[in-house]
Amino acid sequence: MRGIDRPVFITGFMGTGKSTVGRELARLLGVPFLDTDRAVEMRSRMSVDQIFRVHGEARFRQMEAQVVREACGLRGCVVALGGGSLLDRRIRDQVASSGRLVCLEVPLEELRRRLAGSPRPPMAGVSLEELMDRRRESYAGAELSLDGGDRSPADLAREVADRLGLQPIPTVPPERLRFDALGLEVVILGGAAEDLWGPVAELSELGEAFVVGDLLTGPMFASGVACRGVSLVPRGEGSKELSVAEGLYDAFCEAGLRRSSWVVMVGGGTVGDVGAFAGSTYLRGLRLVQCPTTLLSQVDSALGGKCGVNRPQGKNLVGTFAFPSLMVCHVGVLMSLSWDHFRQGLGEMAKYALMDREFRGWLRVAAGDLRRRDPVALAMGVRRCVEIKARVVERDPFERLGVREVLNLGHTMGHGIEAASGFRVGHGDAVAAGLMVDLALSVRLGLSDPLEIEELKGLLGSLGLPVVPCGEWGELEGYVLRDKKAVDGGIRMVLPGRCGPEVRVVSVEELRRAFMEVVRG
Repeated sequence: MRGIDRPVFITGFMGTGKSTVGRELARLLGVPFLDTDRAVEMRSRMSVDQIFRVHGEARFRQMEAQVVREACGLRGCVVALGGGSLLDRRIRDQVASSGRLVCLEVPLEELRRRLAGSPRPPMAGVSLEELMDRRRESYAGAELSLDGGDRSPADLAREVADRLGLQPIPTVPPERLRFDALGLEVVILGGAAEDLWGPVAELSELGEAFVVGDLLTGPMFASGVACRGVSLVPRGEGSKELSVAEGLYDAFCEAGLRRSSWVVMVGGGTVGDVGAFAGSTYLRGLRLVQCPTTLLSQVDSALGGKCGVNRPQGKNLVGTFAFPSLMVCHVGVLMSLSWDHFRQGLGEMAKYALMDREFRGWLRVAAGDLRRRDPVALAMGVRRCVEIKARVVERDPFERLGVREVLNLGHTMGHGIEAASGFRVGHGDAVAAGLMVDLALSVRLGLSDPLEIEELKGLLGSLGLPVVPCGEWGELEGYVLRDKKAVDGGIRMVLPGRCGPEVRVVSVEELRRAFMEVVRG
């Protein structure tokens, strides 16, 4: 038996119970669940039946294929497919190569009984037998086929887990942290994905909550939640636009939000940014809840209170400081992240390790467990990072005293690496390489012991992070000089020190030499 490290796709003819069994399997294993039909409906704001009637089956299949392709990029999760989604051989091959396929089968007469009185869109003008014959080949490649005619969804879910050799992820009991200076409670937990909503429901009636998610996190975590409404924003930096915030204002107005309402952000850093910006400026400020679903946002961005949108002239030029009342970090939802996305959070963890020696020692020991996504290690790592950052933010919530500047450790060089790569290099990878340059510069200035360079290199390697910046200095220099920390005569850098991070103004030449030293090894 082992944990789930690839998506489990549930297929089968309509009426076989794919969604119900898939949801039970996800609950049993403690991983997120995605229903592709529901995702299409939430994205289009139309039912499947309406899409068929208004746009036709071809358009529905295009929308469905896009959702399935995105699901193939996930890791530990359960995905219920539409009954006809595998008719496209390219989609069928992609599902087979990225996950494990389970087919549910139900005898024809039982299907007739289940479908009686509820005609499905693909059946218009086609007999049940004919439609089943058309789809039979698309189900033939399943790794596991089960007869679900007279069995409960829970029984079928247990058999799928047993036959595929999948064991449930251990539950992590809720742990609560309180930061009174910020008016913030942080809850860290693990278990079934729907447990995410328990702390939110304790705070307020879910009927007063409006959920903002992205095109995947919304359907994965907010489908079926009895709230005032759900609005989906684009994935990635494309969501941090004033036009997206305006769309949220319209959705808030349509849902009838009041000053007593809550806006709940469910997603990564960009969802948290644009959702909190819209929520903090609508009706002069609604109450906020952050439910970060990436490791990067759990250990860093969701806590800082910064939110905003980009403008053509630069990132985050329009924004506010708006601290949530509640932050829910569910480590179970991290199982669905691809390795590339998950690793970016490890880069920020490494930053905190250079800020806190005790945490550095723990991280060195726990690196393997974190890479394996052990939920207990993840919960502890998230907790320690939250505590380290909160200690800084509490002393300077609105960034007026310069105290929060130490949180930029690794970021001046990291931002340059990101920008020079056209943002093909992830944030955490760039920060990790930036930490190596910062430490090399710190050693050159006598602020750190030379032995720490090999120690940091070993730590980053154990976390699967890069230890050498990509790109040439000539490609990076312009981006570094345009950074907001550039000053006349040099660059204001946060560098590791023997007693914690120190702020120094260094020359461009000093930074270049440190960069070249790291590149040459």
